[in-house]
Amino acid sequence: MSNDDTNENSEHESNSNNARDTATENESENEKKKQRVIHARVSDTVDEELRRRANHLGMSVSNLVRNILHHTFGLVEDLVVDVAAVASPGGEGNAPPGTP
Repeated sequence: MSNDDTNENSEHESNSNNARDTATENESENEKKKQRVIHARVSDTVDEELRRRANHLGMSVSNLVRNILHHTFGLVEDLVVDVAAVASPGGEGNAPPGTP
């Protein structure tokens, strides 16, 4: 086997390894991006309201519920911080910057 053949084989093996590494990285990223499905029982009234609002906003009920949950968690976290600041000794003077 010539030196050129050896270099070609090395390059081919290196390219194969790089392709495998890239595939593994892509699989890892896909695993991170996978989302879970949550099933919940709601009353007919809540179902109708969700469908009406989703239709009005031009989105699916699933996306609407996802957005509601996401924003609700953020809102609750902000409220907890604000309430803790107001309830602390010294009251509003210790509130985080940007709060009224």
